[in-house]
Amino acid sequence: MTYKQRDVGNIYFKEFWTRREKEKNDSIVFVILNDIKYSYKAKSTSASLQLSADNSKVNDTLRQLLEIEFRYDSLTNKLAIQDFETLKRFGFHQSAYNLLFETYKYQDLQWNTDSLVRTLKQSNKFIYSWFQDDTK
Repeated sequence: MTYKQRDVGNIYFKEFWTRREKEKNDSIVFVILNDIKYSYKAKSTSASLQLSADNSKVNDTLRQLLEIEFRYDSLTNKLAIQDFETLKRFGFHQSAYNLLFETYKYQDLQWNTDSLVRTLKQSNKFIYSWFQDDTK
């Protein structure tokens, strides 16, 4: 409702859309919010809400990162190591480090962090990591 009518609602909505416009992602955020709104209104199962995708047009790197972040199965040591190796393979060494030490759902795993961290490359410049500290 507030996407097209910025004067509707409280100041939060106006500031929210102003930030999205500044980031140049307001139209895609609007589409995503509409999809979420639809899913809440739908009286169907989650299986029927899954999107069909043409795998030839799906960014494989992004898909794999999202599968790590939104894993629905139980996290095991084997899967955690696969996630760590996937991040390294993509060059996301800071994210791999964060997986080892700063990601809540990975904190109780029994893995050898000392040997794994030695396989990571340190960078001289900061690159925004995919996985950030979520333990605080």
